[in-house]
Amino acid sequence: MWRGPPFLRKIARTEAMNVANTEAGTRILMIDDDRTLCQLVKEFLEPFGFRVESAFTGPDGLRRMQQGGIDAVILDVMLPGMDGFDLLKMLRRDSDVPVLMLTSRGDELDRIVARDRGRRLLPKTFSTRELLARLRAVTRRTRSDVRGARPAVVLPIIVGPLRIDPGSAR
Repeated sequence: MWRGPPFLRKIARTEAMNVANTEAGTRILMIDDDRTLCQLVKEFLEPFGFRVESAFTGPDGLRRMQQGGIDAVILDVMLPGMDGFDLLKMLRRDSDVPVLMLTSRGDELDRIVARDRGRRLLPKTFSTRELLARLRAVTRRTRSDVRGARPAVVLPIIVGPLRIDPGSAR
């Protein structure tokens, strides 16, 4: 059941109907102790074809990652049982799965340091549309790298009389 603002539900449904099926079956693991946020992200992403699983502690997230089959991770920096940065180091020993890190620390210095170390960082007050765009970008790059294929064609997004064609300059 959607608990977000009604206009986001309409946007999600409209875009989901107009988006190419490139996300179908893409498995996302969200590792965050905020269960409500995990549920909201799941409800937002699933209409786009993403399959979202949640882990609520660092050790649980690590165990789930070791089982395999995850295409991207959304990882909170501050977790019970294990710091998100420490968890990322452990994940990198066995996997190069793309990771988007969430932080409630809005400190500009933290974001700069994270980016300098090659980490993708989103503040906890992220836009769902930005999250969707970043997930699409990292999973598309990963699929292209793995398969050696060109990125998938992106269909236009149509909301009422508005048409956005991401595949062209129009």
